[in-house]
Amino acid sequence: MKQIIEYLPIIIFTITYFYTRDIFFATLILLIGLFIQVCLEYLLEKKVSKKTKIIFG
Repeated sequence: MKQIIEYLPIIIFTITYFYTRDIFFATLILLIGLFIQVCLEYLLEKKVSKKTKIIFG
């Protein structure tokens, strides 16, 4: 489950980019996905991993 949550923003970014061919829109989707990833990780584990903190910045 954790691996799915970690890779989901990247997968959604890739699909969005190849579908729309708009890098700015795909980046927006990536940022929204990363925000959701951090929220889900915090809700499920009551902490955010160091790796996610580095990626999310």
